[in-house]
Amino acid sequence: MRTGQQAAGTRAGQRPPVLDTVALRILAEQAGQCVADRFFSEYLDLLPARSANIVAGVAAEDLEKTLDAVVSLKVTSAMVGALQMEDCARTLERRLQIGHWPSSETASSVLSKELSRIVSEARNQQRVR
Repeated sequence: MRTGQQAAGTRAGQRPPVLDTVALRILAEQAGQCVADRFFSEYLDLLPARSANIVAGVAAEDLEKTLDAVVSLKVTSAMVGALQMEDCARTLERRLQIGHWPSSETASSVLSKELSRIVSEARNQQRVR
């Protein structure tokens, strides 16, 4: 089940939103606004390290390390509503599982673009300064 994308109302063939507010709103309702804000802030802080772990795993062709990092990114992205990053991680996970390894440069480039989109959208939504 693709809860993040379902919540955003996306259809097949369409890209999901960069940052859907539904996931964080639900987290805030369940755990409080401060917890949701802190979780999102920590997510943003850890994105470069998570991306670097994926790129390092790809470069080393270490399937276990790479899949661990990709799944971590996919899950946390879903939790904060970073649906395009979640989709990117899901696609990478599927490709790795069937033996299609991107170059480390390609992985780095794709992840960097997604990271930039998230930061830009977070600024637009006034979630970061």
